[in-house]
Parts: sequence; C-alpha cells; structure tokens
Amino acid sequence: MAIIIIMANLPDRENIIEKILLGPQLGVVLYSVLDLNIPQILESGPKTSEEISQIVHTVPEKLHRVLLALETEDIFRFNPQTNQFSNSQTSRLFLNENYAGCAKMCLLPFRYELLTAFPESLRTTTSLPEIKYKKSYLQYLITNPENMDKYLEGAKFHVKYTCPDLVRAINLSDINRVLDVGGYDGTLLIELSKVYPQITGAVYNETHFRPIATKKIEEELLSNRLKALAGNYIDAVPEGYECIILENVLRTFPDNVVVSILTNCKKALISGNKLYCVDYILDKNHQTYQFERILDIRVLGLNNGKVRSRDEIQAIFERAGLRITNFIPAVKQWVIESHAM
Repeated sequence: MAIIIIMANLPDRENIIEKILLGPQLGVVLYSVLDLNIPQILESGPKTSEEISQIVHTVPEKLHRVLLALETEDIFRFNPQTNQFSNSQTSRLFLNENYAGCAKMCLLPFRYELLTAFPESLRTTTSLPEIKYKKSYLQYLITNPENMDKYLEGAKFHVKYTCPDLVRAINLSDINRVLDVGGYDGTLLIELSKVYPQITGAVYNETHFRPIATKKIEEELLSNRLKALAGNYIDAVPEGYECIILENVLRTFPDNVVVSILTNCKKALISGNKLYCVDYILDKNHQTYQFERILDIRVLGLNNGKVRSRDEIQAIFERAGLRITNFIPAVKQWVIESHAM
C-alpha cells in the first residue's frame, strides 16, 4: 500500500522539481515582460502578440511564446479563438508601480550571474560577489553604474511599497529626534515626519547613498528638519537621538556583525530609548514562509546574511544589551520594538 501511495504522488513531486528547474528561466522572462510594461499595455484591452510587438519593438513569435509560458503561471490570459492576450488577476498586480518595481529588483539579471558561484560558496564563508568578482556586493554595484542604477530604482519602489505599513507600525508620538540607519533615500523618515510634525532627524548610510537622501529631503522641502549623514554603521552610529530606526539591516549580515551594529545603536542611545528594527522574521507558521526561506538563501549568498527566527533575534538583541518589547506585523515584514537597557 505504501508503494502505491508513493507512486500516486510521484507526478506531483515531479511537477515541483520541474518548476524549480525552470525557475531561473521564468524569472528572467518575467523581468523582460515587466521591463517592457506589457501589463500596462494590456490594461487598455486584449491584444495579439503582433500588436504588442509593434508597441514594444520585439519579435512577435518570440513574444508570443514568452507570454504563453507565463500564462502557465497564471500571469496573463490567452484566448485561442481571437489569438489575443489579456491581463489576469495575477498580472494586474504589476499595475501597481511600486509592486512591479520590487519584483524587478528581485529579478535583476545580474543577480543570476552571481548564482553560478553558489556551489563553490557552499565550501567557503566567502560571499558570491567575492567569489565571482573579487568584491563585496556594494563594491560591485559601485563599480558597475548601470546595475547600480537598476538596483537603486528597485530599492526606491520597495521603500515606497512597504512604507505605509511601516509608518502605521512605528510610534514616534513621544519622540523628538530620530536617526534612520540604512534608510536609503530617506522615504520612511520623510513619511514619519509628515505624521509626527515634532520630529527632526537624519538618515545615516554609506557615503554613496547620501546624495540620494539629500535630494529626496530637499524635494520634500524638509531640509529644515531632516538631513543625510554618511558613515559606516558597522563601526559607529551617531549619538544624540532619542530613537533609532534600523531599516532592513539585520538580515544583511552574519550574527557577529549584527551584534556589532546593534551594540553601536545601544551605545548611541541612553537607557530607555527606543530602537525600531524593520526586517523579515523566519516562521514556519507564516503564509510567507517559503518567501522567507528563499530570501534567506539570497542574503546568505550576497553577504553571509541571514533571515532569523524570533528566538534568534531575541538572542542577538540580548547580546547587544537591548530588550525587545514588541513584534509588530507590517504585511510581510515586521517592526521589532526594543529599548536600550
């Protein structure tokens, strides 16, 4: 009986394996379609691949096969009677500019180049960029402006997509001075300053990102309240702030580096001051568990980072002298509220 059950389940298991085998190809294909804005084009009505190709300047037969491949994943619909494609509920998700931008950042083609070094990386603590390019991930992006521009564009959309939920989760009603560590272009701090008009503060990040944050702050006419600072938060964090926000930093680094960063934050605060950390949490009971596991592999390859469980986060915070007081859900991410001891 056991053998019969195993044989009956075999096709489903083969389907799972085949989907994994085809994953990279589907990812690159989806990136190409999003880069051509095809969901937006189809929103005006069903079209044939020839009609779409006239708009986006592609080879009709190739585009036709690409769209049919994505239809198997419920991305787009195809009507064989009219030979036309239309949007599905899934492809309509990409009509949200911020969501589409997040997806494109995850699917950037140069990320797939890095994966060729993954088998070798399993035998060493060296990261994928260091194996492939003899540079850290950030150094690689800095020396490849085209890829850096694409990465920054995606990061901008990711911040805009997640920001509304984070603003609702972070309470600054009793805070006056805020430091946003790793805040990219300052969007989160800017949006928080609109909700809490009493706060002033700064965005603190690598030197390369300072002009980006400065420009964003100036565009929002908030230079009288906010500023951008450059520095390495692994070495030190500026003092003089009642609250620190750590954006998407925890998963980027291995445990010892995260403890150093958290310790720097704790030193910059006085006892009782708040530290908010924005990140993903690994939990088998989450609907997003598969995403979290795959994200864990991505950050492992990029910088020996790690998506951690609640217990692992708790242990790291305690090592840094911080007491966690709340885990606040913010869609897929979490806001971890802690206080300096």
